[in-house]
Amino acid sequence: MGGRARAWPPHIAPEANKLAATVLSLVLSFILGAAVWLAIGPRLSLNADGELNQTFNFFAYVGIAFPFVFAAVFFLLEKL
Repeated sequence: MGGRARAWPPHIAPEANKLAATVLSLVLSFILGAAVWLAIGPRLSLNADGELNQTFNFFAYVGIAFPFVFAAVFFLLEKL
């Protein structure tokens, strides 16, 4: 059984790490957006319909949180 010895842990492509960090950022942004939405409620007037306004507010909070969470996740992963 000649050949190269396998290193452990196996090497993971950097692209896979970036994709995983992006998905983690998106999930954490949804959690943070939901927490903000529960804490302060629909403060933004984005639509006249009440139900749609709450939905738009939730996604606005997620969109606002995403750049900060994205930067934090990549900053923390660089330190590891």
